[in-house]
Amino acid sequence: MQTAASRLDGLGWSPELAKPDFQANYVTYGTAQPESRQSLAELGIRVTDEGSNNFVLLEKGFQKLSGAVNIHFRGPDNLFAISANTALNGAFNCAAGTVAVIGGQQHALKLSVMLYRGGKLFWGHGASTFGCRLWVDGGKTVVVGDGCLFSEAIQIRTSDHHSVIDLDSYTQVNHPADITIGRHVWIGPNVSIQKGVIIGRGAIIAAGALVSRSVPPRELWGGVPARLIKRRVSWVGSHPAKPEAVEHLRQMIESGEW
Repeated sequence: MQTAASRLDGLGWSPELAKPDFQANYVTYGTAQPESRQSLAELGIRVTDEGSNNFVLLEKGFQKLSGAVNIHFRGPDNLFAISANTALNGAFNCAAGTVAVIGGQQHALKLSVMLYRGGKLFWGHGASTFGCRLWVDGGKTVVVGDGCLFSEAIQIRTSDHHSVIDLDSYTQVNHPADITIGRHVWIGPNVSIQKGVIIGRGAIIAAGALVSRSVPPRELWGGVPARLIKRRVSWVGSHPAKPEAVEHLRQMIESGEW
């Protein structure tokens, strides 16, 4: 019988993420057991479990959260893994057969997530947000790469949740699709990211944008719908820009890491 950790290891990993070593570095809690739920609650993770074969994995060295996390398993066979040193705060509603892997090392991580049947969320290390809501529907996957910075009131959807029907063929034309956000992407407030979008490494999305098509690496996009504003730009966290931060950006770009 596969363990929870071996099931996670077998998923395959995006190059936008550092791959965790679940077998060696994570502790597994089977949430059907009251003692496991109590142990998690003492760390700031409240779990309600209406299914079976559901697991929460915590990286060794995990400390009590400064905020609170509520995880509701509405069905069976869900896996939820959280890295140590995370700022995670928020709520997760998980249907059946879902996977969530949350990286650490953020300064803020406020999430509201609905994982429908078979949905997967991979949130990278050092990827911070002050408020992001995600709907992962249609058995699809959302990847948020390492080192991203999201502002607040951001929405990410893999599905329209209702069907658009072509009246010549009477078939659906708006199918769910994966979303991938590359490493070191900066997203401003009140941005909506739609199904099928890929945002390339080092890109910037301006405040209020509706992103309905893919964005190449190191470009600035904005507007409704979002369009190209400027090529060959990226960002650093300091303002005014510190010379050492700019030099680090240059090295990462030249090395191909961003």
